[in-house]
Amino acid sequence: MTRRAAIQALAEPQLGLFTWTQACEAGIKKQTLYRLVDSGEIQRLHHRVYRLTGVPQSFSSTVLAAVLATGPTSVASHATAALLHGIRCVPPTPQHEICAVGSALPLLDGVTVHRTRRLDGLDITVVNGVPVTTGARTVVDLAGRLTREELPNLVDEAICRRTTSRWWLYRRASELQIGRPRVDRVVRLTAPGAEGEFWSWLERKGNWVLRNGGLPEPEWNVKLFDDGGRFLGIVDAFYAWARVILQFDGLQFHRLPEQRQRDVEQGNWAALGQYCLLRFTWRDVVERPEYVVTQVRLALTRRCVG
Repeated sequence: MTRRAAIQALAEPQLGLFTWTQACEAGIKKQTLYRLVDSGEIQRLHHRVYRLTGVPQSFSSTVLAAVLATGPTSVASHATAALLHGIRCVPPTPQHEICAVGSALPLLDGVTVHRTRRLDGLDITVVNGVPVTTGARTVVDLAGRLTREELPNLVDEAICRRTTSRWWLYRRASELQIGRPRVDRVVRLTAPGAEGEFWSWLERKGNWVLRNGGLPEPEWNVKLFDDGGRFLGIVDAFYAWARVILQFDGLQFHRLPEQRQRDVEQGNWAALGQYCLLRFTWRDVVERPEYVVTQVRLALTRRCVG
């Protein structure tokens, strides 16, 4: 195998990257690496981390370069992990964030290295070829830097994007909360029976849209019963005085057959009970809030007139 082929075999599964140690283990001498750098065939990114020239650089590859440079126990974490998982409610940091076990960790330009005493295998996954903290561990790591209002948004989005389940996040947060600020809040948000405190991101956004549009604030997450006392269900928002129900249908939670069945049943009992039921999608709330405001105002006005 030629030196170029040997290096390609190392770099291809690692987004075009390889380390000095990996090259040496593959039988490539250090003088060869020096010559390849001088000739421009490879580029040095960090101490003992190289990239094949011509391989497109991406966000994932720059993060992986930092992970490889930090050592075998390191993974992408915190805001960088959130971006890799597709979570957008966490503000990006100017530097990549890496988490590693140990104390003697290298200092890298453009990289923030967090030291930890505990990084279990069940808290590590791979996204786009990059070792990264799982969705649950990412939420736990970020909890301490978010406000009381921001943290539920992170919990909601992590679950909605299926980077974690609510049950697993509750379990990991419960096990890791000692010594970590605000992780107890994550435990409360995800605990069984915590629906009264757990609003979805879309509901919070909907509430903002209603208030910004000058509409009265409804009650949220209300249990409704028929005249005989039979439980009908929980509705997202309710104007009791106008008998107007608002439901905000997120991207993830209304796709399964049993969920669609519940939606149909809800529409039926709302009609039979002479409620006005309005449903809004994620796109309605996010991309055309004026439509939401117009529809709700019209429903409230008609009910008041009636």
